[in-house]
Amino acid sequence: MSNTADRCATVTLWFSLFAFGCADSSPGSGDRFEFRDSLGVEIVDNGFPLLDGARRWTVSSDPDLQIGAVEGDDPYLFTSIWDAVRAPDGRVVVADGRDYDIRVFGADGVHQTSFGQQGDGPNDFGGPPWLALAGNDTLVVWDPGHYRLSWFGLDGSLFRQVSLQPTISSLSITRFVNGLVWETASDGGLLWTGPGDLRRAEDGLNDSMRSFVLIDNEGTAIHDFGTFPWGQTFATRRADGVAIGIGNPFAPSTAGALGPSPHRFAVASNDAWDIRLYEASGELTRILRASIARRAVTNDMVAVERDSLPRLALGMGLTLGETERAFDQIPVPDSLPPIAALYWDALGDLWVGRRAGRIRSEREYDVFDSSGRWQTTVQVPDDMGRIHEIGARYILATWYDSLGVAYLRVYGINKPAG
Repeated sequence: MSNTADRCATVTLWFSLFAFGCADSSPGSGDRFEFRDSLGVEIVDNGFPLLDGARRWTVSSDPDLQIGAVEGDDPYLFTSIWDAVRAPDGRVVVADGRDYDIRVFGADGVHQTSFGQQGDGPNDFGGPPWLALAGNDTLVVWDPGHYRLSWFGLDGSLFRQVSLQPTISSLSITRFVNGLVWETASDGGLLWTGPGDLRRAEDGLNDSMRSFVLIDNEGTAIHDFGTFPWGQTFATRRADGVAIGIGNPFAPSTAGALGPSPHRFAVASNDAWDIRLYEASGELTRILRASIARRAVTNDMVAVERDSLPRLALGMGLTLGETERAFDQIPVPDSLPPIAALYWDALGDLWVGRRAGRIRSEREYDVFDSSGRWQTTVQVPDDMGRIHEIGARYILATWYDSLGVAYLRVYGINKPAG
């Protein structure tokens, strides 16, 4: 937030709402930033100028580091990159989503060690591991198959384990084979999430919902943030009677992110550009709003979705005709929902991905500082892929080549001085 001297002096009392407008008076900025306090909840409205080159952040088009190979030594061959983190000294830790092992690479991309495997022992994992870094060299690992948290050194030594099975079993959230953890925090806290049960869906178009629960590293459910919209599915049934849901790629879908300690939860339900920030206790402390125009749904977007139907039909056990008929029942809106994804970076800034088509096809991010004030819009490379982590000066992401081979990449973030 801008400091007090930057705020204009007028304070207007309107009913129970205290409001004071704030404007950046730097020459030619054109910013509009308004802060209001309503019964203890900060409401931050942002307007957006045209960025000049001096203020724009950029992301390198080519990665500073790439780890992976089509052929070669086993540690560099990823069957699937599930999660990844980067240590302050540049070491990169990667969890393979099929082998269930954890691989540590130096800042130069050279493999140092691997540990873990699929199994039931204390050093084994029952599902693809989720990762977070506690300090410089302690790794917090969530094992979704065994419902437990583990603390490892980056050399693979096991320090501590906690079972969260009793807590997870008590949650009224549908649990899949590997569970659903949205994020793992550096202290071992979990943002647990789960959808409604598709088996209860009626044939036809169904609105989906999703819950978010914060769990601490001792297995205590700190707060249930409630249930949020999670898009739409068109439910149909295979010949064997199993219910299958085909997602509506154009429907609003809630985005959530667990902030750095002390925990903060950001959530955008996506009917409008509106982000709610909660403390770990569940207290709503801030609402972010922004004047960002929605993108129109184009014929090309619809064509891209239709072109994906053969692969979708194969994966779901439906005929192409069944899949096409279901797709034709999905309503196509005039515009896309405004928000695709939320990420907290290492500095406590919130990155908000603009929806560009499919949920995970965002290429532009608006960045807000810890006060909720908009800082910049960042364009990322078209082929960046899934983001795992945003540091102060880097983005860690998975990239797939034309053969479907996975690589872990580190992209640099270039910020103007000052």
